[in-house]
Amino acid sequence: SAASAASAASAASAASAAMMPPLCDDCLAEPLDGLDAVHAALSYQWPWQGCIDAFKFGRQPGWAPALAERMAAQPGIAAAIRQCDVLVPLPLHRERLAERGFSQTLLLARALRRQIARRYGLAPELARLRHDWLVRTRHTVAQSTLPLEERLRNLEGAFAAKALHAPRLYGARAVLIDDVMTSGSTLQEAALALQRAGCATVVGVVLARTEKPGFERPPPQPGASPAVVPLP
Repeated sequence: SAASAASAASAASAASAAMMPPLCDDCLAEPLDGLDAVHAALSYQWPWQGCIDAFKFGRQPGWAPALAERMAAQPGIAAAIRQCDVLVPLPLHRERLAERGFSQTLLLARALRRQIARRYGLAPELARLRHDWLVRTRHTVAQSTLPLEERLRNLEGAFAAKALHAPRLYGARAVLIDDVMTSGSTLQEAALALQRAGCATVVGVVLARTEKPGFERPPPQPGASPAVVPLP
């Protein structure tokens, strides 16, 4: 239930500082095409990994409000939402949607917009949720099953702005919502599709970011804000 999910999220928050690692040299050297910035709320590791997996794979959509609350608490995410014209959840292909039963990114986007509006106020014309303006044009192998070097090839051309709505994206400031970012290839391909439709800016907002295997985290620095992942 939503109440139990919120309680578990609070416990996870108390158990973890939820500090994000800095970008590694590879990420700094190879920024993602099409994205002006990426903001992440959490690190995809204990204790948050279990919560996110329960939400995404365990058919527990009640996690969405509690997880969106963590996203809304991140200053960079809050600012991105408050300054955008359209909020675009990463779409699932219809086969994956039928398999999962719901779109986790759509639930996060809805809950996140409500949280931001409640905390800060939000003009009706800002951060308009447009869940059907970006479509997945083909069913792809799950990214989590592929090595990093194959992920971009797997998603090449997998997203497109829906022709009916594409003209309304011209000049828009868009925020892409996703759940977990690993290589960033999914966000990149979706952002490029929005860019081709004429979006003025595209910012990625993700619930969690994975750490590369073997990448050791330094101790948290006082006053640091590592949950913001700006792209050079």
